Amino acid sequence: MLNISFLGKFKIEYNEQDITDKIGVKTSALIALLILQEKREISREKVIAYLWPDSNEDAAKYNLRYNLWLLKKVIPIDDKGESFLRINKDFCGINFNYNFQCDILKVVGFCSDKEYSVKELIDLKNTFKGDFFEGNYFNNCDEFNEIIIFQRNKLENHRIKILRKLVEFYEKNEMFDQCIETINEIFNIDPYDENLALKAISIYLDNGNRYGAIKFYQDFSNKMIYSLGIHPSQDLQEKYNQIRNESCGHEEAEAHGDINYKSIITDNKNKENLTLKIQGIKSVDYFGISEIVEELIEKGVIDPEISIDKEYLQDLSYISQHLANHCNLDFDRKAVVPEVRVVRGFFILMNKISKEYIVEIEVNDMSNMDNCSREVLRYLERAEGVKIY
Repeated sequence: MLNISFLGKFKIEYNEQDITDKIGVKTSALIALLILQEKREISREKVIAYLWPDSNEDAAKYNLRYNLWLLKKVIPIDDKGESFLRINKDFCGINFNYNFQCDILKVVGFCSDKEYSVKELIDLKNTFKGDFFEGNYFNNCDEFNEIIIFQRNKLENHRIKILRKLVEFYEKNEMFDQCIETINEIFNIDPYDENLALKAISIYLDNGNRYGAIKFYQDFSNKMIYSLGIHPSQDLQEKYNQIRNESCGHEEAEAHGDINYKSIITDNKNKENLTLKIQGIKSVDYFGISEIVEELIEKGVIDPEISIDKEYLQDLSYISQHLANHCNLDFDRKAVVPEVRVVRGFFILMNKISKEYIVEIEVNDMSNMDNCSREVLRYLERAEGVKIY
């Protein structure tokens, strides 16, 4: 039996013996090109155009002949007397009657409408050990490199279909943990699928994990805001608001760890009120949130020994030198901190503050607020229960 693997590092085995080192990189590319023809043959001229576009005609023809000869030499006739290759004067291809397996053929053969056992689905999922032809780039073979990129996208789509089929199986059989784990695998590939996010939230709720549904929504919302600069869909926001508005006792919240979400269920009776008054300058990035940081320092809310990782405070110091001095942080003033890290540091800080105070922020003129600060304030109002006026 011949086994060929293209997902991750290329590997070829014959009767469980590794023969990869007998095949060069261009030869492995030739195998891939022939297998991808979907049982059709390809002309020799086309193969040459893909793999040896810069060689003169005689050299290119020799290179192809040599690689075909090498494959016939290295890969024996199978027990049915079949050869791995089908070759004639003008065309070449794979003999699909030959006894062999190939990971990419297994994946593209997946059909969402077909019934699979859970073992079959897990085996298909585990086929993905990396990208198609991972780590390989073929100099001056632009068309072939485009084929590689196209196949990577195509295979990723198949991977999502396989994982979705697994989600269906786990959901049907009430295997909650495996279902959520598989949904998260899909989000690692396609992190902005809002329909899948709705399904995940529903699964959490169906299993009585209200806190999990809230946490999932907030993580998903953060990704949308940070990466795309947009809010989740109306359907998702309505689902989240519905969860928030449902009554939930304090004891139940503690049991699920939901006590951290002050804006939803925490008892505020023992918290002090904290009012922050800020201005805005539309043309100055981060001006609004930097004013909040300054106000927190001036009111003595930020202790120099505040229990937040220094890395977050250092990132936030990019917009507040006062914070760096106040907390004795080493900060390179020439360093440029990406927006996502500044915002992340600010959210970590405000999450800490909102656990200790009932926070209200009075904004002099929201229309004059810079875009980043305005979006951040909207998030604080929605996720942390901060009141914005």
